[in-house]
Amino acid sequence: MNDKKLTVACSTEYKDYPFKEKLDIWTLISLKAPSLGMTLDEKEHRKRAPIDLVVVIDKSGSMAGEKLALVKKTLEFVVSQLNEKDRLCLITFDTSVYLDFKLTPMTPMNKYQTLKIIKDISPGSMTNLCGGLMKGLCEVIDRADEEKNEVASVLLFTDGFANKGGLTNIYCSSSQTAKYTIGIVGPKTADASIYTFGFGSNHNAQMLKEISDAGSGMYYYIENVDMIAEAFGQCLGGLLSTVAQGIQVEIMMENKVSIKKVHSNQPTEKQGSSIKINMGDLQSEESRDVVLELSIDSLDSPTDCQTLFNIKLNYFNVINECLESSNAVLTVLRPEKCEDHNKESSNIDLNKQVLRINVTKAMNNAYEKAEEGDFSGAADFLEEQLLVLNSVSSRLAEDDQLQCMLADVALCGKVTKKAGWFEKGRKALLNTLQQHERQRSSNLKSKSYATKEQCYGRVAAKGFVLK
Repeated sequence: MNDKKLTVACSTEYKDYPFKEKLDIWTLISLKAPSLGMTLDEKEHRKRAPIDLVVVIDKSGSMAGEKLALVKKTLEFVVSQLNEKDRLCLITFDTSVYLDFKLTPMTPMNKYQTLKIIKDISPGSMTNLCGGLMKGLCEVIDRADEEKNEVASVLLFTDGFANKGGLTNIYCSSSQTAKYTIGIVGPKTADASIYTFGFGSNHNAQMLKEISDAGSGMYYYIENVDMIAEAFGQCLGGLLSTVAQGIQVEIMMENKVSIKKVHSNQPTEKQGSSIKINMGDLQSEESRDVVLELSIDSLDSPTDCQTLFNIKLNYFNVINECLESSNAVLTVLRPEKCEDHNKESSNIDLNKQVLRINVTKAMNNAYEKAEEGDFSGAADFLEEQLLVLNSVSSRLAEDDQLQCMLADVALCGKVTKKAGWFEKGRKALLNTLQQHERQRSSNLKSKSYATKEQCYGRVAAKGFVLK
């Protein structure tokens, strides 16, 4: 299993910079997870980390009928995919919160009992979302060290606004959301990710996205009942293909180099001339990228190897079941005279990441404008970004990731309209925005999710989609 390790690479926008000049430059750090190399037929033969899965289900009155029936069917599918080393916990909520069963190993006998409990879930009354979520997080926190699995996640499913208990406002700020998720229950929740699933037109998309952001997970917008099983299965497949957790990247600058800006939505801590970035987890085949803007001083003489920074990568390898570390160094040429710096000679991988960053900024700006009721202003941000994407270097013109970004910006333009914004638009935009921020697919209608052309492809994750 020695090949099942993360790789780290770093590069500059151009291969050389004149030694006599003080310059601002762009650099790229890329992490890549190994592939588990599985197909659906091979999944029983591969080694994977066991999982603790806490599923929190809204069974309020509005979930009655086809929605709840499909959620129950999908839960049955989840049970079928777990083995006796995996543990499952089910919490349901309406006005009250119910611990249907605690974290339980999915042995054949326990699976039989679990399926009986799932079958008996019935709709209730109001939506105590906060109570259900808090109970789910507490089940993660209370795990005994000798029993808990390394991979753990809380999955929250709801179709409405919280109207009982905490989080009852239609809009909740990031600070409120963090208080009711990560902050209020302490740092131990870092042991588990939080994924949120919003059904239909009545759920609070902003709150669910913020909860998933705080919990290093993803928000899924389930527009109709036909999407429930696919979203559930894709999320489960990703969790079951987790290869690395607790990923920490430390970047240490050399003399004559300083950090101007860090482009990453991951938690970042600056310590003198170094920065530490908490990259969360990586699933099979995923990548994570950090773009750094640096200032480099002039040198006294030319050199063919100026070191800009050193990287130390630490993480827990859940496949090899051990702590891993690796190092990398970024160097650059500083000659007296450089080759021409232009679009055709620039670093194509870095260019794509800068485009991705600008796409997320445009989507964020469009969201803020639309929330203010300025739909014309929202459209301007998205149209401007489409022009930028369409004017890139010829080397990128046919690139799959560029085509995905173009399609997703166009998709956001279609939903950022006054008609339908509150019912569908804001949910679709937030869903699309987050997957580009976190480089993980979750919008089932996005081209970034499509099997053949996905930006953030995960064959292992998609192999678990329920048909």
